[in-house]
Amino acid sequence: MDTKLVPKKKFYLAQFSMFFIAFLFARCYEWVGMSVYHGFNTIGLDYVLMALVHDLQICVVLTVLFLLLAIPLQLIYRQEAVQNITAHLTVIVTMIYIFLISYFTITLRPLGADFWGYSITEIFNTVLATNYITVWSVLFLVMSYLMLYWLVRTIQSLEVFAKVKAKGVGAGVVAILVIYIVSVAFEADRDVNVIQKEKQENKLSYFATRSFSAIGLFGDKVTAFEKNEYPLLREAEQKDVLGPFFNKFNTPPNIVFLFVESMGGEFMGPNGQWAGFTPYLDSLSKESLYWENGLSLSGRTFGLVPSVLGSLPFGKHGFMELGPSYPNHQSLISLLDQRGYYTAFYSGYDTYFDKLDFFLDYQGIDYVLNKQKLEKLFPESTKSSNYWGVDDKTMFSLSSTLLDTAKAFPRLEIYHTLQSHSPFTVPNAGKYEAQFRDRLNKLDVSKERKKGYRQYRAELTTLLFADQSIKQFMESYRQRDQFENTIFIITGDHWLVPIPQPSVISRYHVPIMIYSPKLKRTGHFKSVNTHAEIVPTFTALLRSQTKLEMPQSVHWIGGIMDTSRKFRSRQSVPLMRNKNRISDYLDGEYYLYDDQLYKLGEGLTLTHKENKKVKARLEEKLSRFKSINQFVIESNRLYPGDSKAVGPEYTFLEEYDTLFAQLDKQGLSIDQQYQEARQMAFTGNYGKARAIAKRILMNHPGYHDVRILIGRTHAWEENYSEARKHFKEVLKSDSTYYDTYSAYFDNEYWAGNYEDALEVVNQGLKYHPQRKQFLKRKIKVLAGLKRYSEAKEVYNRFKKQISPADSSLKEFENIGLYK
Repeated sequence: MDTKLVPKKKFYLAQFSMFFIAFLFARCYEWVGMSVYHGFNTIGLDYVLMALVHDLQICVVLTVLFLLLAIPLQLIYRQEAVQNITAHLTVIVTMIYIFLISYFTITLRPLGADFWGYSITEIFNTVLATNYITVWSVLFLVMSYLMLYWLVRTIQSLEVFAKVKAKGVGAGVVAILVIYIVSVAFEADRDVNVIQKEKQENKLSYFATRSFSAIGLFGDKVTAFEKNEYPLLREAEQKDVLGPFFNKFNTPPNIVFLFVESMGGEFMGPNGQWAGFTPYLDSLSKESLYWENGLSLSGRTFGLVPSVLGSLPFGKHGFMELGPSYPNHQSLISLLDQRGYYTAFYSGYDTYFDKLDFFLDYQGIDYVLNKQKLEKLFPESTKSSNYWGVDDKTMFSLSSTLLDTAKAFPRLEIYHTLQSHSPFTVPNAGKYEAQFRDRLNKLDVSKERKKGYRQYRAELTTLLFADQSIKQFMESYRQRDQFENTIFIITGDHWLVPIPQPSVISRYHVPIMIYSPKLKRTGHFKSVNTHAEIVPTFTALLRSQTKLEMPQSVHWIGGIMDTSRKFRSRQSVPLMRNKNRISDYLDGEYYLYDDQLYKLGEGLTLTHKENKKVKARLEEKLSRFKSINQFVIESNRLYPGDSKAVGPEYTFLEEYDTLFAQLDKQGLSIDQQYQEARQMAFTGNYGKARAIAKRILMNHPGYHDVRILIGRTHAWEENYSEARKHFKEVLKSDSTYYDTYSAYFDNEYWAGNYEDALEVVNQGLKYHPQRKQFLKRKIKVLAGLKRYSEAKEVYNRFKKQISPADSSLKEFENIGLYK
């Protein structure tokens, strides 16, 4: 046998042994991690044995792949080099496996196709936010690599493999294959809970198979539609199920949405498995219309806003990811905006994530408050920020301050908390940890359950913090004149990861609560409802109880909410598990998860069912929805009317594609890209600076500093009319943003429009009366208008704010004001 074409006989068994021992090392890392994060009781004998079986299976597959790789390598390199290459590849594969295990031990969810639904920037930010990237973790990875490489090379050099004769090698290979076949057959015959099965899975195998599925290796049947067909368009349901619970509305009500991050249904209410750390929301639910069996339509936050506010389909990676090229559609924001409502969104995080900025901009929302604006308007807010943004209490408090400046009514306000999200930190941590312990001691639960609570102390403490933040917000809101005419809708986005989920539907389980001083009676409902039913139900309420006209034809994927006080499930909706996967379907009392059929019971319990007829029905409904979802998005057949055009203003993407490729290669964050654009602008590369800035705005239209930079570059080129458009665009979105007034003033002053410049700076002083830069500009323009007495008056006011030695005073020597 020619050893140049076929690896030496010891390679066959050696490669399998290398993988199995390396993967055993990785599994031990997983078991230690599970014990640390979730308790030693999560490690059972069945888990250990089946984990080893799964690892054996993937080791067989990888060994075959490596053997196929080794043959051509031997045509190029010597045997020692081939072994060195395969050793490094074995270690790299194992390190990827360890990374996937790390993700699982933290989240209790294996990483699959959802990985490919996020951009590099989003993944980078998510990893950094966990606070697990430390010097010690990097050192661990380096040491693991070196140790695994030494281990693999040691196995390759073992004489035992060299001494095995050909028959021995053949017997070994046959034995491995027999074990593989038996293990596969044994696994197929086991009826295992899906969550347990995912825990036992080899995380590398899971990631690979789900990724192949996501890139289309296993396609879906596509239903044909007529060119001008609108498959989701239907007549709006007129039934008003909420009206009987409310007193009469004399005027259209204010509507306030409170989205609570990671507020799963099991974390509040009398029947919640992890309840006890939302005392305010629990008490409020008794004064509200409360659905304990609510469901979100997505397993992550990306689907929350489109589902709740638009009852929209998913697109390929979530509806918001389609931005800015959305198909024509309606949402509660756009509907109420068109009917005279003042619409606003408030949160402490970056709204660029999941392209929320694009979505809100498309709806024509009047105001957006996010992390960047908060930190700009209130620099002190950064003191209590974590990686994702400004803490909930500060966000609510500062939002209230801004509410006082906008007197428009009626209003649609949307708030989204962020505290109950990794890295699970709160301001003044010691205070809230003490409150957690106090709260835990008061709970009337078993010792075993308290032990579980302590295991997730950090996560539950952030939930307690969010609950208190909402309490303070509501108490503040009660003092407002419009409180009596306001409806509050409170819900969560998904389960609180990493706390263990009882079943596969738990990731979607959220509470839905409607509170208002206008309620004349309360209700506790056990019927199953989803986020997709909220908009249809509220538009029916507004149509019935106010004089507001609502569309007769709608594209909602949900129907009217069910107000049954007894448990039942009547909804028929798809659920998107992650950004790459629409694989779940709820149809009445049956639930399809992958290819498994379950029956839904009270408390959202699941019972596995073998019913081919029902399963086929749900698979057909899911397949048809996927076809509709693809057609309405790609053909703009969601709702009649032209979509907002994305036209010539985006041709710069092709013109500067090389520049963008270089930026993408560097992996710069959005803020770093903005700094890059600033540097180019300062060195006179205005075209490139604007190109970078415009691309940022495609994904983050609310990033005002970027838009101001574009305006300044036009002003520097004496293109004053074009610059003016950008400054006005910022002020239209946020009339208080002070940097805009400085740039806008400079533009008008340089253009010689002194009266306009004076009007701009006066408007800026209205919001920021003590700002020195505005006072200096006002002195300057008044002098330019030869209104010296007024200039002197402002000058005297300015002198009181600065030191006599301040060099700023010398700027006014030449205009006769300096004495």
